[in-house]
Amino acid sequence: GDTGRIFVSSPFLFTDYAMGCGELERCETELCIGDIGYLDRDGFLYLQGRENRMIVTSGKNVFPEQIERVLNSHPHVSASAVFGIPDRRRGERLVALVHLETGSLSASELMRYARRDLSLPFVPRIYAKSPEWRWTASGKTDFASLKADWLSGACEVLE
Repeated sequence: GDTGRIFVSSPFLFTDYAMGCGELERCETELCIGDIGYLDRDGFLYLQGRENRMIVTSGKNVFPEQIERVLNSHPHVSASAVFGIPDRRRGERLVALVHLETGSLSASELMRYARRDLSLPFVPRIYAKSPEWRWTASGKTDFASLKADWLSGACEVLE
């Protein structure tokens, strides 16, 4: 039940990332690539998120992947990226960029939708659209580029 770093032991572990990026931690025959999760009473593993993406807001550890799963389940959202920006009172404030499949959504609609599955500290108050959804070469959302878009002021804030 305790949340912690996930280590894997297998004869099929790799030795390093091909491009040399990414952090690996080895402990004898086990490997950790930065995933955080927990085991339930039946021994099932649940992934919380990546250690390097964790956000601390109002004293709570927030894994953006949890929020993104909820936002991505909205019928008009095809992708989302959640990150923290500095906030004097909270430490970090949650921001959610969304890539809309069709139509338009307001921030209040997205907050209501997220509130159905998330407790209040995990619901972003700021929502925006990036001028271009950015992908990595492997087809995953490029979180660093999207955050840079936000920081540069290139994103359209949803009202």
